[in-house]
Amino acid sequence: MLAEESLRDQPKLHLYGHAAALCFEATYKKDGFATINIDVAPKPDRRQVDWSQKITLQLSSTELVTMTGIFFGFTPKAHFARPDKGIQIERQPGKVYLSASAGSGRIYGLPLTPGDVVRAADFFIARIVEMSLTKDVSAAIASVRGACALLN
Repeated sequence: MLAEESLRDQPKLHLYGHAAALCFEATYKKDGFATINIDVAPKPDRRQVDWSQKITLQLSSTELVTMTGIFFGFTPKAHFARPDKGIQIERQPGKVYLSASAGSGRIYGLPLTPGDVVRAADFFIARIVEMSLTKDVSAAIASVRGACALLN
């Protein structure tokens, strides 16, 4: 596992909608597994993001594969739930829509454009490749497609 200083310097991808923003952050689970944290936060005035109100969820290995599959078009939707929060993501005509909720009244959502989806797909497949033995992108994409076929 990486030192604490290195964890702070992991790659991040920020995507912005009109009412909310999200940050995908490369990270590691305690067992050393490469994964992604998702932060979704409101944009109260459509200009600035209120990251102090963010909803954060760390993806399990299955969730990482599932979400990668959504970006690649291998599966249509998913819901990742925790006892007090959750994230829903779904392919819709012309976009992928992601929403996060926590407690009562905290719901933030944003559409991801085709350009956002390409950037997210690249970010997510990089995490899958990092934890693979072959380090081959084509093999990783094929593996994600096969795993998502189990979900459909």
